[in-house]
Amino acid sequence: MKPSSHSSSSASHIPLRLLGIYGGAFIALFLFFALAAQFLRMSNATEVPIPDEKAVAQELLEAKLSGPKYFQLGESSAELPSPYMTPAQARMQLGRVVNERHLDAVKRERLENLIKELTEPSPSRMVGTERLNALRLNLALDEMR
Repeated sequence: MKPSSHSSSSASHIPLRLLGIYGGAFIALFLFFALAAQFLRMSNATEVPIPDEKAVAQELLEAKLSGPKYFQLGESSAELPSPYMTPAQARMQLGRVVNERHLDAVKRERLENLIKELTEPSPSRMVGTERLNALRLNLALDEMR
């Protein structure tokens, strides 16, 4: 009897073994395709960074405060990042802005004083040039009617 019980128990284990092989293969294939899909999703996805609120506001102001009636920024540098310009750059553009806005001599003088008021020292206070926030200057220019 022992051999027959042994043979019946081994016969009952064969389907479990086969199911285990198929189950393992199924799990392996599932994981393979899931990881492949994740990889393809990540490699094709273009990340859309969430912009900083301050940067968005600055971009909107730069777009609004552009044109010949406004002071224009030069190229950004390490010494003068955007939205800063030197007071000399502002004074060079002063004539154009006055002509475009049809400002009289009194308002021109107020604008020159505004450039002096808004001029701030270099952040390091030791090295660098004085700077002027062009966005603040243009906003103040719009208020000066």
